Amino acid sequence: MYLRPSLTLSADGSRLYAIGTAATDPLSPASDSIGVWVFDSKTLQVVDHWAPDAAYISIALNHDGSLLLAAGMPGADAAGTQSDQGTSG
Repeated sequence: MYLRPSLTLSADGSRLYAIGTAATDPLSPASDSIGVWVFDSKTLQVVDHWAPDAAYISIALNHDGSLLLAAGMPGADAAGTQSDQGTSG
């Protein structure tokens, strides 16, 4: 499964949120999730990092930026291992 979208920008433009993976080939399907990274959009310095609860495949913010959604790949855990779990995030 490919990451779509894997980046999102806060409404005020100050923060960039990114899904991290351990994939070695950027064109290959997602592999081990390494969580969500938060960057200062001007300096690209890491502001925060949230450990994965799922193999994230998509990320989005709600309209006012108060909630971030990171959707997990159905049937996979945070390591990308197949499981009997449904979609998580």
